[in-house]
Amino acid sequence: MLIRTISRGFIALGLVSGIVKEILYRGLAKVFCGPVMGEMTALILFNVMFTMLDWYNFGLSFVLGLICIWAYKKTGHLLAPMLVHGGINIVSLIYWVLVIK
Repeated sequence: MLIRTISRGFIALGLVSGIVKEILYRGLAKVFCGPVMGEMTALILFNVMFTMLDWYNFGLSFVLGLICIWAYKKTGHLLAPMLVHGGINIVSLIYWVLVIK
């Protein structure tokens, strides 16, 4: 049962969540809002919006979002923030399984 929970969590948190959230928050910020308000302003605004939705990790989400923005600006691709986001989610899942549960 625990293995099934871990594998489902890995897929949901690590793969799907990281990919979808990065497309939504960084991809849409750049494509739709970037031309209007500037790419960096749009990325930071969307980071603040995501941080407010992720209220229980408020400070951590904001800092990690800034790291994802840096990775995105450095590489020019969404793959880097997707890997960062997915990796953090997987570490959180492992922590939850080993320490909290």
